[in-house]
Amino acid sequence: MTQTHARWTMANFWRHNVFFLWHPVMALILILLFSFYLRLTGRRHHHATGYSASFLQQAYFTLALLMFYLAMGSPIRLAAEHYLFSAHMLQYALLTMVIPPLFLLGLPEALLARVWHHGTWSRLLAGVTNPVVAILLFNIVFAGFNYPPLLDVSLLSGWLYILESYVVLILAITMWWPILAPLPLKGFTPSDSWDQDHIELGMVSRIYQLMYIFFNFALMMLVWFYIIDTHVAFYSFYVHAPRLLSLTPLADQQLGVVILEAFMGLGFVVAFVASYSRYDDSHWYD
Repeated sequence: MTQTHARWTMANFWRHNVFFLWHPVMALILILLFSFYLRLTGRRHHHATGYSASFLQQAYFTLALLMFYLAMGSPIRLAAEHYLFSAHMLQYALLTMVIPPLFLLGLPEALLARVWHHGTWSRLLAGVTNPVVAILLFNIVFAGFNYPPLLDVSLLSGWLYILESYVVLILAITMWWPILAPLPLKGFTPSDSWDQDHIELGMVSRIYQLMYIFFNFALMMLVWFYIIDTHVAFYSFYVHAPRLLSLTPLADQQLGVVILEAFMGLGFVVAFVASYSRYDDSHWYD
């Protein structure tokens, strides 16, 4: 009975209007954004703009846009908003663990450094990307938005759920900033040229990057550990949602946590290994 109902729901799922399934307007916006990025950083124009992106950076930025479309423009979004907690967790895993690092790695170092030293933006970024502020703000808001009563309310309103998704993405970028965003080295002055000699990746030292990654992973794990270890489905919206897959609400909830933790583990392990590989302990012998 459950499998028959799931097949019927799945058939109806793919009969949704193309605008609900694939969001072509969003695809067009992302194409225009990519065109602007190439015009700003491409080889033909970088002499005029001063922001040159390498082939690898362009690949990172392209992947960031594709992953954003996958999270917010593909059928994953429809499944997350109306059917599956696991789809919601896949969407949030992309928004927090995949898109932000790809986005930051895809921007030219000189561009981010220029934004960092741009008046009001500088003060705002310095505040929200402070390592302590960034890690606490992201984890508190992320956990709050996924608190069962609050998530149920946002899913029922629709627009609130979308707003929260963009807030989570922005805070995830600030969370990744301390270990991925390039900043000028000490002694840099705004009159200096914005070249690789004055820029270093990461706003905190390597040892603090390792500690930052570890504590961020630990905080996120603590929030989700109780969900996967429970025998109760917390999210009433998804409990009463049509069964898109032949999963019970509890199995769907646990699968969602597994998906998020898998992305967390992969993302933070890669960041930890990359940071550790650049770690220089020669100062211990000075």
